[in-house]
Amino acid sequence: MNQIPLLIELIGEAGTGKTHTGLLFPNPLLIDCTEQGEGEIIARKVFPDEWEKRYIHVMDWHDLLNIAEGYSTYIFDTSKDVVSIMSDKWCAKYNKKRVYPPAAYGEVYKMIDKLIKDVLYRPANVVMTSILRDEYVNDKKTGVRERDGYKRLSFESWLRLYIKIENNKRIYQVIKNRFVDRTSDDFVHELDGSEFSFNKLVEITFDKVGFDRSLVVM
Repeated sequence: MNQIPLLIELIGEAGTGKTHTGLLFPNPLLIDCTEQGEGEIIARKVFPDEWEKRYIHVMDWHDLLNIAEGYSTYIFDTSKDVVSIMSDKWCAKYNKKRVYPPAAYGEVYKMIDKLIKDVLYRPANVVMTSILRDEYVNDKKTGVRERDGYKRLSFESWLRLYIKIENNKRIYQVIKNRFVDRTSDDFVHELDGSEFSFNKLVEITFDKVGFDRSLVVM
């Protein structure tokens, strides 16, 4: 049987550790799509001796579609910025200044889906980060913070983790695990930051359904 890569979404406020968490995955490459290259300092901290090997700053869709091979995990930071870059590709294709009408985003999303699938088929794990934003109803803030990222990740991802900081500790809430039914006693709802690792994710996914660990992309 071929190896099975994971498609994971990491959700949370700025500074909760989404990018840092992604870099804990096997043989990672951080693809920083933010305008200011916000992930570089994190890559430097996690991999002080080889951060240049583990980090690229991508602002152009040409570069995004030509990512180097040879890695086990590709972290796209953030999914919102990936949408922005691929929207530029759509605009270039149709000589437009913005994606319009809104239905045209369907084509943008197809481009992103192809990007994700191309990486998964290498095979390699794909991690995408998503930030939060204020929710508005009738042009008024509701006081609720909602996810702001690539919309299709909510149903395409295999594993979705919401990261928060409580009492100076990082907590990972498992909001989706395609391997295990949420009503099952085997469903792990929360992971403490002190016990978090890629092996722990394998334990709550592959191991729970009896998959051979040799299938994991490492």
